Amino acid sequence: MFAAALIAVGLAIAGWTALLALGRGPVHTAPPRAIADLPRPPAPERLPGGFDVRREASAADAIWQDGAPVDVAIRVRNLPKELLGAETGLAVMAETGADFDWVPLAETTAAPDGALIATSKSHAGDKLSVTLATSRAFARHGYLARSIARVKREPAGAIAEIPFDVDVATVRLQLPPTARRAGPLQLRRVDDPQWLPIHCAPNGITLVGDSPQDLLLGAGQYELSDPLDHAHRQRFEAPSRDPIVLIESLAVLRAGRL
Repeated sequence: MFAAALIAVGLAIAGWTALLALGRGPVHTAPPRAIADLPRPPAPERLPGGFDVRREASAADAIWQDGAPVDVAIRVRNLPKELLGAETGLAVMAETGADFDWVPLAETTAAPDGALIATSKSHAGDKLSVTLATSRAFARHGYLARSIARVKREPAGAIAEIPFDVDVATVRLQLPPTARRAGPLQLRRVDDPQWLPIHCAPNGITLVGDSPQDLLLGAGQYELSDPLDHAHRQRFEAPSRDPIVLIESLAVLRAGRL
Protein backbone atom coordinates (compact mmCIF):
# COMPACT_ATOMS: atom_id res chain seq x y z
CA MET A 1 0.00 0.00 0.00
CA PHE A 2 2.70 2.42 0.98
CA ALA A 3 4.70 1.72 -2.19
CA ALA A 4 1.63 2.20 -4.32
CA ALA A 5 0.93 5.52 -2.62
CA LEU A 6 4.50 6.74 -3.36
CA ILE A 7 4.15 5.76 -6.99
CA ALA A 8 0.84 7.61 -7.25
CA VAL A 9 2.38 10.76 -5.70
CA GLY A 10 5.32 10.61 -8.11
CA LEU A 11 3.02 10.26 -11.13
CA ALA A 12 0.94 13.18 -9.93
CA ILE A 13 4.04 15.43 -9.60
CA ALA A 14 5.31 14.40 -13.02
CA GLY A 15 1.93 15.13 -14.59
CA TRP A 16 1.67 18.55 -12.94
CA THR A 17 5.23 19.44 -14.15
CA ALA A 18 4.31 18.46 -17.69
CA LEU A 19 1.21 20.62 -17.63
CA LEU A 20 3.25 23.65 -16.46
CA ALA A 21 5.80 23.12 -19.18
CA LEU A 22 3.14 22.91 -21.88
CA GLY A 23 1.55 26.11 -20.63
CA ARG A 24 4.70 28.22 -21.01
CA GLY A 25 5.77 29.88 -24.19
CA PRO A 26 9.14 29.31 -25.93
CA VAL A 27 12.29 30.48 -24.11
CA HIS A 28 13.63 33.57 -25.82
CA THR A 29 17.39 33.89 -26.44
CA ALA A 30 19.45 37.05 -26.89
CA PRO A 31 19.65 38.27 -30.47
CA PRO A 32 22.98 37.58 -32.19
CA ARG A 33 25.41 40.47 -32.06
CA ALA A 34 26.57 41.78 -35.37
CA ILE A 35 30.28 41.33 -36.11
CA ALA A 36 30.39 44.92 -37.32
CA ASP A 37 29.64 46.12 -33.78
CA LEU A 38 32.93 44.66 -32.42
CA PRO A 39 35.69 47.22 -31.72
CA ARG A 40 38.29 47.35 -34.44
CA PRO A 41 42.00 47.38 -33.52
CA PRO A 42 43.99 50.45 -34.58
CA ALA A 43 45.86 50.32 -37.82
CA PRO A 44 49.48 49.14 -37.41
CA GLU A 45 52.14 51.85 -37.21
CA ARG A 46 55.89 51.59 -37.63
CA LEU A 47 57.79 51.81 -34.34
CA PRO A 48 60.47 54.48 -33.91
CA GLY A 49 64.06 53.62 -34.79
CA GLY A 50 65.69 51.07 -32.46
CA PHE A 51 68.92 51.24 -30.44
CA ASP A 52 71.98 51.46 -32.66
CA VAL A 53 74.37 49.09 -30.92
CA ARG A 54 77.44 50.08 -32.87
CA ARG A 55 76.74 53.82 -32.72
CA GLU A 56 75.91 53.81 -29.02
CA ALA A 57 78.67 51.41 -27.93
CA SER A 58 81.00 52.44 -25.13
CA ALA A 59 84.33 53.98 -25.95
CA ALA A 60 86.20 50.77 -25.10
CA ASP A 61 83.96 48.70 -27.37
CA ALA A 62 84.31 51.22 -30.14
CA ILE A 63 88.09 51.00 -29.91
CA TRP A 64 87.90 47.21 -30.02
CA GLN A 65 85.59 47.26 -33.03
CA ASP A 66 87.57 49.80 -34.97
CA GLY A 67 91.08 48.60 -33.99
CA ALA A 68 92.93 46.71 -36.69
CA PRO A 69 95.16 43.72 -35.87
CA VAL A 70 98.77 44.79 -35.34
CA ASP A 71 102.07 43.10 -34.57
CA VAL A 72 103.43 43.96 -31.13
CA ALA A 73 107.08 43.95 -30.10
CA ILE A 74 107.85 43.77 -26.37
CA ARG A 75 111.28 45.24 -25.64
CA VAL A 76 112.52 43.58 -22.44
CA ARG A 77 115.26 45.53 -20.67
CA ASN A 78 117.35 45.01 -17.52
CA LEU A 79 116.69 41.27 -17.41
CA PRO A 80 118.92 39.52 -14.82
CA LYS A 81 121.03 36.71 -16.24
CA GLU A 82 119.74 34.22 -13.65
CA LEU A 83 116.31 34.48 -15.27
CA LEU A 84 117.49 33.24 -18.66
CA GLY A 85 116.21 29.75 -17.90
CA ALA A 86 114.56 27.32 -20.24
CA GLU A 87 111.07 27.90 -18.83
CA THR A 88 111.18 31.66 -18.22
CA GLY A 89 109.07 33.71 -20.57
CA LEU A 90 106.65 36.56 -21.17
CA ALA A 91 102.87 36.42 -21.10
CA VAL A 92 100.97 38.89 -23.27
CA MET A 93 97.23 39.16 -22.67
CA ALA A 94 94.36 41.61 -22.51
CA GLU A 95 93.99 43.44 -19.22
CA THR A 96 91.02 41.17 -18.47
CA GLY A 97 93.17 38.06 -18.94
CA ALA A 98 91.77 37.12 -22.35
CA ASP A 99 93.79 36.42 -25.52
CA PHE A 100 96.63 34.83 -23.55
CA ASP A 101 99.92 34.40 -25.45
CA TRP A 102 103.04 32.84 -23.92
CA VAL A 103 106.45 33.69 -25.43
CA PRO A 104 109.44 31.79 -23.95
CA LEU A 105 112.60 33.85 -23.66
CA ALA A 106 114.28 31.24 -25.85
CA GLU A 107 112.09 32.47 -28.72
CA THR A 108 112.98 36.14 -28.31
CA THR A 109 115.47 38.08 -30.41
CA ALA A 110 118.47 39.90 -28.96
CA ALA A 111 118.66 43.61 -29.84
CA PRO A 112 121.97 45.48 -30.30
CA ASP A 113 121.44 47.35 -27.01
CA GLY A 114 121.17 44.08 -25.06
CA ALA A 115 117.38 44.06 -24.81
CA LEU A 116 115.27 41.06 -25.80
CA ILE A 117 112.46 41.46 -28.32
CA ALA A 118 109.36 39.28 -27.94
CA THR A 119 106.72 39.45 -30.66
CA SER A 120 102.97 38.93 -30.31
CA LYS A 121 99.71 40.17 -31.82
CA SER A 122 97.01 42.50 -30.58
CA HIS A 123 94.63 45.24 -31.77
CA ALA A 124 95.26 48.94 -32.01
CA GLY A 125 93.94 50.66 -28.90
CA ASP A 126 93.88 47.49 -26.77
CA LYS A 127 95.11 47.60 -23.19
CA LEU A 128 97.64 44.82 -22.69
CA SER A 129 99.04 43.19 -19.59
CA VAL A 130 102.60 41.91 -19.94
CA THR A 131 104.10 39.68 -17.25
CA LEU A 132 107.47 38.02 -16.72
CA ALA A 133 107.37 34.62 -15.03
CA THR A 134 109.69 31.68 -14.45
CA SER A 135 107.02 29.35 -15.89
CA ARG A 136 103.88 29.56 -17.98
CA ALA A 137 101.93 28.24 -14.95
CA PHE A 138 102.90 31.36 -12.95
CA ALA A 139 102.24 33.92 -15.69
CA ARG A 140 98.81 35.10 -14.50
CA HIS A 141 99.42 35.47 -10.75
CA GLY A 142 102.92 34.30 -9.78
CA TYR A 143 104.83 36.70 -12.01
CA LEU A 144 108.04 38.53 -11.17
CA ALA A 145 107.21 41.71 -13.08
CA ARG A 146 104.07 43.13 -14.63
CA SER A 147 103.29 46.09 -16.84
CA ILE A 148 100.09 47.41 -18.39
CA ALA A 149 100.28 49.42 -21.60
CA ARG A 150 97.94 50.48 -24.38
CA VAL A 151 98.80 49.49 -27.94
CA LYS A 152 99.39 52.65 -29.94
CA ARG A 153 97.78 53.17 -33.33
CA GLU A 154 100.54 52.79 -35.88
CA PRO A 155 100.51 53.21 -39.67
CA ALA A 156 99.45 50.17 -41.64
CA GLY A 157 102.14 47.49 -41.54
CA ALA A 158 104.07 49.11 -38.69
CA ILE A 159 104.96 47.22 -35.49
CA ALA A 160 103.77 48.66 -32.18
CA GLU A 161 106.59 48.57 -29.62
CA ILE A 162 106.01 48.30 -25.88
CA PRO A 163 108.91 48.82 -23.45
CA PHE A 164 109.10 46.39 -20.53
CA ASP A 165 111.63 47.21 -17.81
CA VAL A 166 112.35 44.33 -15.44
CA ASP A 167 113.03 45.25 -11.83
CA VAL A 168 113.55 42.15 -9.68
CA ALA A 169 115.90 41.43 -6.80
CA THR A 170 116.68 38.80 -4.20
CA VAL A 171 115.36 39.66 -0.74
CA ARG A 172 116.73 37.86 2.33
CA LEU A 173 114.50 37.10 5.31
CA GLN A 174 115.99 36.14 8.66
CA LEU A 175 114.99 35.66 12.29
CA PRO A 176 115.88 38.03 15.10
CA PRO A 177 118.56 36.77 17.55
CA THR A 178 115.89 36.09 20.19
CA ALA A 179 113.79 33.75 18.00
CA ARG A 180 114.26 30.10 17.14
CA ARG A 181 111.64 29.72 14.40
CA ALA A 182 108.82 31.44 12.52
CA GLY A 183 106.06 30.32 10.25
CA PRO A 184 104.48 29.29 8.17
CA LEU A 185 103.77 32.94 7.42
CA GLN A 186 101.57 34.35 4.68
CA LEU A 187 103.23 36.52 2.03
CA ARG A 188 101.24 38.95 -0.09
CA ARG A 189 101.93 41.96 -2.25
CA VAL A 190 100.32 45.11 -0.90
CA ASP A 191 100.43 47.12 -4.13
CA ASP A 192 99.18 44.30 -6.39
CA PRO A 193 96.21 42.22 -5.11
CA GLN A 194 96.40 39.91 -8.16
CA TRP A 195 99.87 38.66 -7.22
CA LEU A 196 100.29 35.34 -5.39
CA PRO A 197 103.56 33.84 -4.02
CA ILE A 198 103.08 30.58 -5.91
CA HIS A 199 106.56 30.76 -7.49
CA CYS A 200 108.54 31.32 -4.28
CA ALA A 201 106.43 30.38 -1.24
CA PRO A 202 103.36 28.29 -2.20
CA ASN A 203 103.21 26.83 1.32
CA GLY A 204 104.13 30.00 3.21
CA ILE A 205 107.38 31.30 4.66
CA THR A 206 109.07 29.20 7.35
CA LEU A 207 112.34 30.17 9.03
CA VAL A 208 114.24 27.93 11.43
CA GLY A 209 117.32 28.79 13.48
CA ASP A 210 120.08 30.78 11.85
CA SER A 211 119.16 29.78 8.27
CA PRO A 212 117.82 32.74 6.27
CA GLN A 213 115.53 32.42 3.28
CA ASP A 214 116.12 34.20 -0.02
CA LEU A 215 113.18 35.20 -2.22
CA LEU A 216 113.30 36.46 -5.80
CA LEU A 217 110.73 39.26 -5.87
CA GLY A 218 109.72 42.05 -8.17
CA ALA A 219 109.97 45.65 -7.02
CA GLY A 220 107.05 46.54 -4.77
CA GLN A 221 105.57 46.51 -1.29
CA TYR A 222 105.06 43.20 0.50
CA GLU A 223 103.62 42.02 3.79
CA LEU A 224 104.27 39.02 6.04
CA SER A 225 101.50 38.03 8.43
CA ASP A 226 100.34 35.30 10.74
CA PRO A 227 97.60 33.45 8.80
CA LEU A 228 95.66 32.87 12.03
CA ASP A 229 96.04 36.38 13.43
CA HIS A 230 96.44 39.16 10.88
CA ALA A 231 97.06 41.65 13.68
CA HIS A 232 100.63 40.33 13.61
CA ARG A 233 102.06 41.63 10.37
CA GLN A 234 105.19 43.19 8.97
CA ARG A 235 105.62 45.17 5.77
CA PHE A 236 108.79 45.52 3.72
CA GLU A 237 109.84 46.74 0.29
CA ALA A 238 111.73 45.05 -2.49
CA PRO A 239 114.47 45.53 -3.45
CA SER A 240 116.13 45.90 -0.06
CA ARG A 241 119.85 46.39 0.52
CA ASP A 242 119.66 44.94 4.02
CA PRO A 243 118.13 41.64 5.15
CA ILE A 244 114.55 41.79 6.40
CA VAL A 245 114.63 40.83 10.09
CA LEU A 246 111.30 39.48 11.29
CA ILE A 247 109.61 41.19 14.20
CA GLU A 248 109.30 39.13 17.38
CA SER A 249 105.50 38.94 17.23
CA LEU A 250 105.81 36.78 14.10
CA ALA A 251 108.39 34.44 15.63
CA VAL A 252 108.65 31.85 18.38
CA LEU A 253 111.10 33.02 21.02
CA ARG A 254 113.88 30.78 22.18
CA ALA A 255 112.49 30.90 25.72
CA GLY A 256 108.91 30.04 24.68
CA ARG A 257 105.97 30.97 22.51
CA LEU A 258 104.67 34.53 22.28
